[in-house]
Amino acid sequence: MAEQFEPDGSGIYSTPTADYVVVLSGQLALDLGGGDVLTLGTGDVAVQCGTHHAWRNRTDQPARGAFVLAGADLPAGDPS
Repeated sequence: MAEQFEPDGSGIYSTPTADYVVVLSGQLALDLGGGDVLTLGTGDVAVQCGTHHAWRNRTDQPARGAFVLAGADLPAGDPS
């Protein structure tokens, strides 16, 4: 997995998968890089396919999410 992360230390990465997340409690921030951040709260769902991203908890409270990653047939070098 380590080779999937950007070398700049930002925690941004991408995988050739379709990803599903359900926020079970708390708040999670989906950081898409470049200043684009989507804040998800309890009950929210996100679906993405090969995007560059990082998950962050920007609060002082615990957060829990259920994540499912399913292999996807993405063209090489195309994180969209």
